[in-house]
Amino acid sequence: MKKIGIIGAGGFGLAIARAALENDCEVRVWSRRETIAIEGVRLVHSFSELSETTLIYVAIPSPHVRTIAEKLAPALDGRHRLVHVSRGLPGPGLMTLSEVLRTETPCRRVGALAGPLVAEELAKRSESSAIVGTRFPEIVDAVRLSIGGARLRIEGTEDIRGVEIASAVVGVLSVALGMATALGIGPGGQAYLSARGMEEGALLVESLGGRPRTLFGLAGFADLVAVVAGDNRPEWRFGRELALGHSKSLAAKNAGAHLESISMAERLAEHARKHGIHAPICEALAKTFGGDYAPAEAIERILATRGVGIVKR
Repeated sequence: MKKIGIIGAGGFGLAIARAALENDCEVRVWSRRETIAIEGVRLVHSFSELSETTLIYVAIPSPHVRTIAEKLAPALDGRHRLVHVSRGLPGPGLMTLSEVLRTETPCRRVGALAGPLVAEELAKRSESSAIVGTRFPEIVDAVRLSIGGARLRIEGTEDIRGVEIASAVVGVLSVALGMATALGIGPGGQAYLSARGMEEGALLVESLGGRPRTLFGLAGFADLVAVVAGDNRPEWRFGRELALGHSKSLAAKNAGAHLESISMAERLAEHARKHGIHAPICEALAKTFGGDYAPAEAIERILATRGVGIVKR
């Protein structure tokens, strides 16, 4: 029986646990919770109890990953493989989570699980797909064995940085699409917004060391298609709630999940300005979150942009 560990008992962590149980894995979940309502999962409160597992999913919001990784590190060695599922970039700057995990733990075999995979769909074992960014093929195999199946198709790419940046970009675009939906923007307008977002995202991915084509696969394009198709993910719900007139705090509460897109839009916009990248969507959302634009003004400005953004040489 395969032994896997999961750090975090939120929606994604528990969805991974259920999928792994169905794949006949022995599952240990680290959480501060006293109980979890999944029969067959072993709840642990000490990181040392994860040392017997070889694949560990990190399913917590990105701002907490560094602190948790520092505490987890003594229980790990080179045998362990870490895979995170966050859409965030914890920093400083736009440092990726895989970089944080390699810096703070002895693990070198690290991966990022991304693409059109949301917790609700994984928990229901609905038809879905995902991509694992990693330089180690054995991590892709381990993810397939632990949570993959006939209804969850998992691909792999060596461009882990491209996957992580693409995932963060789609998180920001999801907020914009949620706002657009609530404001009554129809399919044509949302398609235009999505196209501008892909162009903007490709420039950002390339400027941060990823491959632009990674954005046009499962890590970006397919993920965005799932948003437009109505997967109802938290970032989309957050954007909708903002456009309905709710404050950021209430919108985040109603969205029902920790959201990292607020700081992501601001940091991506700052990066774009520094590197001469035309990034009107990140800029508009950053100003919305900062209180300078109302959601309607932000969407109006985004839809008024034309052509492909260019990098000034």
